Amino acid sequence: MKPEPDKIVYLLRHGESEGNKENIFQPPDSPLSLKGVKQAEFLAQRLKNLEFEVLLISNLKRALQTAEVIKRMIGRDYEVVELFQEVKKPSCLFGKKIDDEGVSKVLKEWERTLYSSGLKFQDGESFDELNERAKKALEYLLSRKERRIAIVTHGLFLRVIILKAIFKESFSGEVLKRFWLSTRVDNTGITVLEYYKESLYGKNSWVLRIFNDHAHLGE
Repeated sequence: MKPEPDKIVYLLRHGESEGNKENIFQPPDSPLSLKGVKQAEFLAQRLKNLEFEVLLISNLKRALQTAEVIKRMIGRDYEVVELFQEVKKPSCLFGKKIDDEGVSKVLKEWERTLYSSGLKFQDGESFDELNERAKKALEYLLSRKERRIAIVTHGLFLRVIILKAIFKESFSGEVLKRFWLSTRVDNTGITVLEYYKESLYGKNSWVLRIFNDHAHLGE
């Protein structure tokens, strides 16, 4: 008989933002685009069929606006938890085009700190900081009384959560680099993590059940 998970976590990426649309390094206050609002509406309809007891959200504007659409559409309120905000890029990149040659040096310097322990670049989040935040986020989820939790978060941090849950203390910058560069998380895609205290997966194990399901978008 298949064991029942002790915790089910639905990780939801926010709807398309203006920053996503314009392909820029977006600041925290980047709002949803019109397409992003429509995506959030499709997601809200999908969430009607999912059982969850609480909706947690990042404190960034695009996540807040996605949650407001969900609240308007299906009447589910939310709690803001800063642990689930996007990985913090150096603020000097905000508003600049991702493919701008002028930012490539800064981006490479920051990415070195993202893929290696013991490094730090300006105010960008380092691997060590990110690793610690992901650990705290998972501990926070396990401390919640609810069994089924939905979270509106972001594409890169969503992948960090997955990797930290699966690799635990073996999570490394190299693992992050390979997974980031070889996966895609669509706006409003749904990812599902399950937690088992004891099962055939072992003790205190997280299992990736679904990754980036975006069937509600018809794409």
